[in-house]
Amino acid sequence: LLSARSVDKGIFGEAQARRRTGRRPNLALGTRAAPEPRTGRGRSRFNCSERVKEELTFLEIYTANSPKDRSPSRLLPHTEVHSPASPAIQLIVSGAPASGKGTQCERIVAEFGVVHLSTGDMLRDAVAAGSGLGKAAKGAMEGGKLVTDALVIGIVLERLARPDCKARGWLLDGFPRSRVQADALKKAGVSPDAFVLLHVPPEDLVARVVGRRLDPETGKIYHIESNPPPAEVKHRVIQRSDDAPETVKQRLAIYESNLTSVLSAFDDKEESAVATIDGSRKPDLVYVDVRAAIAERSYAKWAGRMAEDGITNFRDHPPAKAQKGTQPVVVLVHGIGAFSFIWDELAAKLTAEGVRVISYDLLGRGHSLLPPNKRDGGSNNKLIKLGATAHVAQLRSLLVGLGLGEAPIVLIGHSMGGALAALYTQEYGGSSGQAVGGGGAVGQAPGSGAHVVGLALLAPAGLMDSGLLRAARGLAAIAPSLMSSFLKRGQDDAQTKDFTDVNSDGAKATRRTMRLQAELHPQAFEAFFKSVRHFPLFGLGETARSVGATGGLPVLLLWGDRDSVVPFDSCFSRWKEALKPTGGKSCELTTEVASGLGHGFFLETPEPSLSSIAKWLRESILARSYKS
Repeated sequence: LLSARSVDKGIFGEAQARRRTGRRPNLALGTRAAPEPRTGRGRSRFNCSERVKEELTFLEIYTANSPKDRSPSRLLPHTEVHSPASPAIQLIVSGAPASGKGTQCERIVAEFGVVHLSTGDMLRDAVAAGSGLGKAAKGAMEGGKLVTDALVIGIVLERLARPDCKARGWLLDGFPRSRVQADALKKAGVSPDAFVLLHVPPEDLVARVVGRRLDPETGKIYHIESNPPPAEVKHRVIQRSDDAPETVKQRLAIYESNLTSVLSAFDDKEESAVATIDGSRKPDLVYVDVRAAIAERSYAKWAGRMAEDGITNFRDHPPAKAQKGTQPVVVLVHGIGAFSFIWDELAAKLTAEGVRVISYDLLGRGHSLLPPNKRDGGSNNKLIKLGATAHVAQLRSLLVGLGLGEAPIVLIGHSMGGALAALYTQEYGGSSGQAVGGGGAVGQAPGSGAHVVGLALLAPAGLMDSGLLRAARGLAAIAPSLMSSFLKRGQDDAQTKDFTDVNSDGAKATRRTMRLQAELHPQAFEAFFKSVRHFPLFGLGETARSVGATGGLPVLLLWGDRDSVVPFDSCFSRWKEALKPTGGKSCELTTEVASGLGHGFFLETPEPSLSSIAKWLRESILARSYKS
């Protein structure tokens, strides 16, 4: 069922060693260069070229049979700019007085863990903190004046910039209330994932407000019909002055007059953040629709942009400052079970160094499934692989489509993405996108013309212990339903192992994202299951040694010392040893350990890991010069 060969000879789920006897074909889409004699040491190494070629051939067939013109020359003709996304959800909830907004906000906070922000609370907090804005607001309130829009907006933006809002996300309750406030938010780069509007007919709103009663001792709100006060407090409840019928009608008129202009600020015709929910129903029914609106719009943010090949979702981050000469493009490759947006914080760090950054969603990781073979109506599934060959082919197709098939790139990969980055470097890292290894010249000298000019491996898979993994794959082959059920029950538990503190803001936000991904995209688990069955979690010893023997190639190996997913204790030393061959030329290896952190170290505690990566890029990569 599974290969029983040694850990150094298991690759792509089927261990296979081949001796290179010639130069392999150029696998750029649409070209098939004839094999040419290859000089060099001729060492025995693994060759996935034919399987990658098969995958690329299928991609060509798929695009050629698509209803639209999706020929290779038309793949990815544009650069799409993305603002940084975050697993932390960002929301605005709006509704007229008595629309049930408070109840829905409470439920959203309880489920999604966002920071609940109302303008009243933020003003009081700013005054209590004695900040400059708070002192100005205090002076206005004590003088009997209205707090200006400028002050309110400043206090809101100041609050949104705090670490808890960045890590957990936020919910603006009833703000903005005017177009001036809405435009100020947009100008500051504040863009909600969802703008939830609770709509209740005016006559129902009046009835709700007029029937409200306040307990002055506890501050609790009751309603004489829907939620009457208990007998012990009934004698002391009062009706607030602003709950009188005429006052309510005036407040509703003001709210309605501002609503249209506020909504237009967030109601983009192509991708609207606004979701109008019928708030006249029971709270439980209302929340079902509120939750669905939040999930759907957050998912749209995470999913990235679909490339024109109809397969790959990617994000393209331009350099934040002018580039000096030709600079390599950084390509970020994530591990299983995540969207490419998990790299956005790192992307922002790297674009500040003056480089372009591309991240993409791996084939089969949630929503980028390889479609059925159209030649036979989808019955032939032999090419629908979710193992490493499909991933190598997808990355190659993406880069060729972007015109980067021979350009200098830096690969940064985490977990399975790290293994994929190493495999791609082995197959395409050399000059003009050719293979590397055996003491090749990748990165050996400035302007060497190499394709992969740097490689950062963050807790990479590929050299894990094979015993249990082989047994699991054997069970999956014999009883796939049983193994699938077992993995499904343990998937969330496995994700908790990514973090040393599962209650940290970063851990909670990321895990919520994973659960929503699985919920909104049913194929997510199937992709996870198939990747576990086929991906080379072990057996990449030869790949690691080939990369390590690439003269002058800058390589960063970064790991959390409490990683139990891709175990630090065993795997770190294996990669370190394989990347530092004895004798001959070798890569320029830098190793760092994130103390006290686990597998998701750059998500749980981004600093100092992200700064370490940026420093390595700046000193080991950008200090050199490269051919265009």
